[in-house]
Amino acid sequence: MLKNPDIGENMVEQKNKIPLKLNPDIKQIYATGAFGGFTPYDCRIVLFNDSTIPTDESNENFQVARIADYEIIMPHRTVKELYNWLGKLINEFEDVKGSNKQFRSNLKERKD
Repeated sequence: MLKNPDIGENMVEQKNKIPLKLNPDIKQIYATGAFGGFTPYDCRIVLFNDSTIPTDESNENFQVARIADYEIIMPHRTVKELYNWLGKLINEFEDVKGSNKQFRSNLKERKD
């Protein structure tokens, strides 16, 4: 199991004891959403960020746009492993912090 405080202890399980070496210049992105699907050969996921962009040269009018700079391409097996890993992390997170549904319910109670 990888133990790195910057990325969390549970991020990577080394099932086959293959060493994982993180590039010191590893790139990080923040995504506000994603879309994609399967092709006959792999799964493609496009990550995007919601951003405001000017609609005219005066820079006084803006609109929201989804800017997609990254696409992840993975084989089916990797997608299943990612799905299982994310599900486990979400369950662990919700056990500690509560689910989104619980959070919304608590907010509603505060407003009433």
